[in-house]
Amino acid sequence: MPDRTGEFADAFPRKRFFIDMFTRDIALEDCILDLVDNSIDALIRTRDLDLENEVLANKRVAKPATISVVLSPTVISVADDCGGIPLQKAQHEVFNFGHSLKGFKDLTDRGLGAYRIGLKRAIFKIGKAFTVDSSHSNDGFRVRQDLDEWVKRDSKLEDWRFPLEELAPSKLDSPRNGTYIAITDLYDNIKQLARSDVFSDSLTRSISRTYSFFLSRYVRLTLNGVEVEPTPLPVGSAEGHEPAQEVYTDDGVHVRIRAGLAPRGPKGEWQMERAGWYVLCNGRTVVSADKTALTGWGAGILPQFHSSKGRGFVGLALFTSKDPLKLPWTTTKRGLNRESPVYLRARNRMQSVARPVYGYLESLFDTDDTTSDEREAAKSVSLAHARSLFQGAGSRFRPPRTRGTSSTVNVQFKVPRAQIDAVRNHLEQPRMSASEIGAHAFRYFLTNEEIE
Repeated sequence: MPDRTGEFADAFPRKRFFIDMFTRDIALEDCILDLVDNSIDALIRTRDLDLENEVLANKRVAKPATISVVLSPTVISVADDCGGIPLQKAQHEVFNFGHSLKGFKDLTDRGLGAYRIGLKRAIFKIGKAFTVDSSHSNDGFRVRQDLDEWVKRDSKLEDWRFPLEELAPSKLDSPRNGTYIAITDLYDNIKQLARSDVFSDSLTRSISRTYSFFLSRYVRLTLNGVEVEPTPLPVGSAEGHEPAQEVYTDDGVHVRIRAGLAPRGPKGEWQMERAGWYVLCNGRTVVSADKTALTGWGAGILPQFHSSKGRGFVGLALFTSKDPLKLPWTTTKRGLNRESPVYLRARNRMQSVARPVYGYLESLFDTDDTTSDEREAAKSVSLAHARSLFQGAGSRFRPPRTRGTSSTVNVQFKVPRAQIDAVRNHLEQPRMSASEIGAHAFRYFLTNEEIE
């Protein structure tokens, strides 16, 4: 038998397989949000934003950066003036599938990019050709590639590289100190979505919710020329109302948990679709209005979320870390890693923080000794400024303050109908109502027990 010492079995990646598997489980909406994440990451690095404190502060920069998203059947593009990509990072890190240890730290510190796959995944998902122009300081570059041609070259690792052309910023399509990403020759299913007003409206709502802490404060974002306004988190405020709150650090992740009452809607009602838990990682909304076991409902000390009783509940769980990989989000950043130890411990605390709030809401519907003043106080809850709510280390839940204490309460209980008829016969009052009989019995008790 010939000596095979030193021989190897090939275990190279193959481009077509890699692209197919890489893009199979991600939606177009998530791809566009990933591209926006890259712009906001550049802004965080360029302006040295402190996500742990500045995101929650009531602060607005004098000149927000701009992000322009264009959605059409011929091109999907994102342009920004958020700082751009340094030439050296483009040459050695940005287009890699994974990074060196130093490159990973430089590109992820405090940002929204945990896995650094969003740019490549979006490009492969959306179309067959792309251009990336970026200027940073006095440097500039362009990467342009036909992906059908790129896939054909697949015999050695060097074939995985993209051609990069160093250019002066004045010769680029990107804004000064910014980046322009354009994906063209779109796939047919992407063209259909790009033509759809339904998809465009859905994307607008997703951007509005996902970046509510960034929009209008640090960045102005437009979709096809129309500015997207932030959707404020539905956190309520009222006289005397204190949310239940915990603040702590767990394995390099700073956690803020808050549970309280939601603001009333335009008709004075609590809105079911906005009730539940909101989970944010480094200021990006990951979960909205969750009412499932994912956030502790029906698992442990919290009951199943009840639509009529729970619609006044809103909880926030904010996770921030300088190492995004420690945050409990999935690769799409539109879900939570259910096995994350940091999140599992946080979920237990979320249940404890939520329980007194939900108990109060239950009392408004189930307990007859709830006064009309208490119900009126609950109706006074209005929208609060979510960015200045986490002050101090913790607090206990307190419901809205009543304007006065009512001198009466309702007393209600059930008895067999035959016993009510027997009392009517005994009193010789055949038209006496059940409530009148109850009041008579109560007065009789007070008199005979010499309470009054």
